Amino acid sequence: MQRIENIKAIEKNIKAYPTNFLQILNNNEEKIDNLSLEVIETKSEKKSAKVFFNNKQILLHSAYDPIKEANTLIKEIEENKDDLDIVFIFGIGCGYLIDSIKKLNINIAVIEPSIYFFNLLINNFKLDKILSDYNITFFIGGNDIEDIEKYISLIQTKKVKFLVTRSYSSIFTEEALFYQQKVLSIVDKKIININTISRFDKLWAYNIASNVVEISTHYGVNKFFNKYKNIPAIIVSAGPSLEKNINKLKDMKTKSIIIAVDTAVKPLQAHNIEPHFIITIDPQKKNAKYLRNIKFTNSIMIAESSIDNEAIRNFKGSIFFIDSIFPLAKEFMKALGDRGDVTMGGSVSTSAFDFAIRTGANPIIMVGLDLSFPNHQTHIKGSYHEENFFTEINKLDSYDSRIYKVLVSGNLREEKNIYNETVYTDSRFDMYRNWYEEQCSKYDNIKFYNATEGGVIIKTMENITLDEIINKYNDIIIDIDKTDKDLENKNNILIKVKEYLIKTNIEIDNISPYVDKAIELCNKINEDINRHRKVDKLLDELGSFDIKILNTTKTNSLLGITMQKTIKMITEGFDFEDDKYHKSIINSYKLYEAMKESIHFNKYIIQRALIKINNELE
Repeated sequence: MQRIENIKAIEKNIKAYPTNFLQILNNNEEKIDNLSLEVIETKSEKKSAKVFFNNKQILLHSAYDPIKEANTLIKEIEENKDDLDIVFIFGIGCGYLIDSIKKLNINIAVIEPSIYFFNLLINNFKLDKILSDYNITFFIGGNDIEDIEKYISLIQTKKVKFLVTRSYSSIFTEEALFYQQKVLSIVDKKIININTISRFDKLWAYNIASNVVEISTHYGVNKFFNKYKNIPAIIVSAGPSLEKNINKLKDMKTKSIIIAVDTAVKPLQAHNIEPHFIITIDPQKKNAKYLRNIKFTNSIMIAESSIDNEAIRNFKGSIFFIDSIFPLAKEFMKALGDRGDVTMGGSVSTSAFDFAIRTGANPIIMVGLDLSFPNHQTHIKGSYHEENFFTEINKLDSYDSRIYKVLVSGNLREEKNIYNETVYTDSRFDMYRNWYEEQCSKYDNIKFYNATEGGVIIKTMENITLDEIINKYNDIIIDIDKTDKDLENKNNILIKVKEYLIKTNIEIDNISPYVDKAIELCNKINEDINRHRKVDKLLDELGSFDIKILNTTKTNSLLGITMQKTIKMITEGFDFEDDKYHKSIINSYKLYEAMKESIHFNKYIIQRALIKINNELE
């Protein structure tokens, strides 16, 4: 009877995941050895349990007063409840902790890690009121990280608390640690995503406008796809271990194509090694500095359309572009068609790796890919990172103290490298290592070598020295066509891009009055709400402006890039800190305010692009 009531209760709750968990529950044949429970009555006459696990006896709740215990556990939450967006509770137990937090009117998500243990609980305890509560979200039985990630993406998560009781941390030690790290990691990723967009949204657009001539007239990276089948490729990253074997790369120039990430270019030039390809994708100004005073004329730059224009102006070799996700760059690229896609997995080295795959190269050899901090170093000596690090040191901020800050801020941990030596690594490097292992496992026909001669173990790559690689392969003829632009049709292409920009500028001018009117309406609605007046007609009027504005699809795609922070904050449930506006209208107001700002900015970058084109056409 107890079980039936509990099952009926959770059937009513549409916020229980995975969505088919009831089917999993009914078909459950899971059995955890050495795990059982015995129902007991506490001194305060409340039901609890003794859990028997691995020959240990663990009390699920206090043997005296589980309600008092729960109230003690939530004291910190109670004191800070106004600042908290959600509390994640690890473990349902008998529901005492959940009941205590419910009284605080805070959003609750409950993670129950085991279907088997969940079965024991619903068979023995009355949990129907908790399980049917629509204000609580449940994740039951594991294999639910994807559901948790989707859930977090849709709610406000500026401040999150993760609670684990002593009993659950004893029974499910590894799971408790895993879920706590995963939840907080997903929350951090969400915040970082918004902060990244906030930092770069306008920079991307500004750089693309600055690169309009080159983006419109230069060919794409797909020119090199499948051109080097079964030719070895060496990817040069700028990890500290590169110092061990960088001088030997000269011997590989006639045996392989050499693909260098931008951070490794200065050390390569110092050793008179000119790579065949240089990959650069980051829009920041500092990335342009990697290529300052580089004399290479035979190297080919593979670039993302939003890189800083200084990198393009100063580069003396050929330049080819990657297909862009940005609407403005897509329009600039139309005349020459697809440029070819390269995966950008958060690091320029992952882009270099993907480019090597797409060229058909085999084997693929990694050097300088430490994914760790050997000897507390971040990059090879002579790289821009290392130079910049030293120029910023002073008496109050020494090299040792700065390195210490880097290590501490990264939450580092010790790990053994390929030589069984202790190095430091962190979660960011783990993410990249996992990415490489996953990618390598997709290509059974390609051999992957790690000739870093240091750094952490990447399971899907065979560790090898560069000397062994040099002796393994013979000299070959590497033919690379460096013709990078359409000179014959250049003027016609630029005239068409110019016409597009003028037309877009007119469309932006046309939409501007509607945005101004929408902001006026938002202010009026806010004022009337504060005066307790009806706002139905005003909301209908605002809706009509919404339609007029949203109908200009192309213009909205352009404007949307430079208002992504606001869009993300709205769609991901973040509150705007503005006491002047009622919560029912603030999202609309902030959206249109961001759109107005975006209009002014985009008109500016259009004018900037037109100046670039006109100068080229003169």
